[in-house]
Amino acid sequence: MSMPNRHQLVWHFVEDDNVVSALDGMVRFTAMVYSDAPGPLSPHVYWWNGRGYEQLISDL
Repeated sequence: MSMPNRHQLVWHFVEDDNVVSALDGMVRFTAMVYSDAPGPLSPHVYWWNGRGYEQLISDL
């Protein structure tokens, strides 16, 4: 899950091995729109572990 700016929310349900390409796309998209759109929130992608969110990518 990521929320790069006030207008966009991105998520992907982990169901199969497509998660690797989905995560790559999410990281690229989040980094691109975080810096280009008004109201930036976070340049990071997060994982829901059942209790809370954990940041997956520490350096972009």
